[in-house]
Amino acid sequence: MTTTLAAIPKLHLSLECGLCGHHRLLPVAALLSGLDPETTVAQVARSARCQGCRGKGYGKAQVVYVGASEYALDGARERD
Repeated sequence: MTTTLAAIPKLHLSLECGLCGHHRLLPVAALLSGLDPETTVAQVARSARCQGCRGKGYGKAQVVYVGASEYALDGARERD
């Protein structure tokens, strides 16, 4: 399954450089302002240029939810 940016506009992409380990968290909404909505997460990872080492094509991407962390574990079971 390929995830397009249009399918995840309220989420963030966590990008990590496979060369130097530099990490960046980008809101998908910001990416949508300059990219085609049908761009896939994999395409973003492949085309991203690292701000640390300037490497390109070695990125790893994860889709993440950012926000409302006080509710993230709501309903989770507590251990004694």
